[in-house]
Amino acid sequence: MRETKRLEDEQIEKVSGGGFFSPYDDEDYAAAGVEVIGPGRFWNDGYRFQGKEIESGEATYLVEFYRKHGRVASSLQEAEDWFNSTDETYQINI
Repeated sequence: MRETKRLEDEQIEKVSGGGFFSPYDDEDYAAAGVEVIGPGRFWNDGYRFQGKEIESGEATYLVEFYRKHGRVASSLQEAEDWFNSTDETYQINI
């Protein structure tokens, strides 16, 4: 007989810290100044930075910028320029 374990929705939320397929947890986005629009159990509905809706790849630029520099980017362009100029390798989930 095979045993199976079932994760409750609340447990999934704790494990993933936000959307199950989201590359970062909600706290990472918030620290980088990114607002998660419609956070969900499996994915987030979208993202906003400085009042403007942005794509998931752009949110990645902002989170990685924050992780590297320890501050929120002054603009999306600053984070994108840094991201595109760095020699470091990142996996972007767009």
